[in-house]
Amino acid sequence: MRNGCYYFPDKNDDEYVDYFVSGMHRSFWDRDYKTIKQNLWLLTKAVVSFGWENTEEVDHGRTVIFLKKMVTAAWRCKEYMEREKYTHPSFHLKWEENPFYQRPTDQDHEYNDRNKPYLMHEGKIQHLSVAEVRDFTLAIDHFFEQLNVLDWLALLDKWEEYSRKVESIASEGWDEHPLCTYDELRRLIEITYLGDSFYYNHPVEDGLVHNGHFFDADYVITKLDATNTGVYNPLEQINWIFGDYTVYELKEEIDYWFDCAIDETKIWNKAEPGKLIDFHDWIICLYEAGWLLLQGEEVPAKWLDPHLFEHFDLPKESLTQNPQTNLLSLKQRANSTRTLSILYRRTGIGFLRDQLGEVLSYALRTSKNPYSSYEDKRNLLKKIVEILDVINQRNCLSKKHLDLEVSKISPAEPSP
Repeated sequence: MRNGCYYFPDKNDDEYVDYFVSGMHRSFWDRDYKTIKQNLWLLTKAVVSFGWENTEEVDHGRTVIFLKKMVTAAWRCKEYMEREKYTHPSFHLKWEENPFYQRPTDQDHEYNDRNKPYLMHEGKIQHLSVAEVRDFTLAIDHFFEQLNVLDWLALLDKWEEYSRKVESIASEGWDEHPLCTYDELRRLIEITYLGDSFYYNHPVEDGLVHNGHFFDADYVITKLDATNTGVYNPLEQINWIFGDYTVYELKEEIDYWFDCAIDETKIWNKAEPGKLIDFHDWIICLYEAGWLLLQGEEVPAKWLDPHLFEHFDLPKESLTQNPQTNLLSLKQRANSTRTLSILYRRTGIGFLRDQLGEVLSYALRTSKNPYSSYEDKRNLLKKIVEILDVINQRNCLSKKHLDLEVSKISPAEPSP
């Protein structure tokens, strides 16, 4: 599609979104994020100090050129989006309070740092609000509300000039609030970083997923497959698993698995070892999904609506149900949110996962000296399986009732 002298890819083209932020992406090409901020601070010290106070001999011209490129790229993104009347769907994503948010009394000491939205947890975004991180165009609008693009470029020219002068830029009246300018330019660096991340990640409608950092190879989630499926919603992941297993099947398999690990006279022989390895991975998936449910004060509202799951499975029907085997009381099952919070009380995710690897080894007898201290882990796993089944059943029941209500609505009969 052509718009005056500007060319835009078609809206169905994969490069359509990239076109808006490509300038911001190029601004960060082969640039070190920390060095950019450090150079900005050196430039700021040079323009606010009198010449005899500034003993560092640094060429600030390259920094100013780079900042001007960022200003231009942000303006280009803003102008093109307005011209195309385009906003990414994630910018209007509705967020709701996480109903499974872990109680503060149950949180581990790293909880708050770990659950900072998106890149805030890495310390790369320090000066933008949560709303601006979710929609960086809000921050761009704020930046150009301070000065228009031409005035920003002219001011940066003055900054370069006064970086070489004896006089301070504030004393000459060209910029009476240089530290405020510094704050705005520091925010611009973070805006550009977000735009570059947006370009690099090719975000889906959910945008840059707020819990995506949990799925990094060196972090916490090892078995849930989100990077390939694009499904970061733990409720949907749980729904998948209970489409293949009933809660009773899972608990029976856990019991047999742990019996084989604890009792030296038993060894896993229900099927080939690969079956136990697969089952171990499914249990880790459930354990990780339950932990993920507790993370973050807010989640996208669509995550809580099973009608909007990309893939939905009805729970597998159980042929043999024995409620007497449940470890959780009726009160615990009724208050699933509090129960889930307590089950994961102040625990990191890696410790139990490592122990389950040991249980796997003992059950297959690849280790010679099996422990006999796994009963607490067995019961914890079975309780987690039970409460996640309760949560999934409620989701499915909610969907079933809504579907039934919709099916009752029929078109009005035409009048004779």
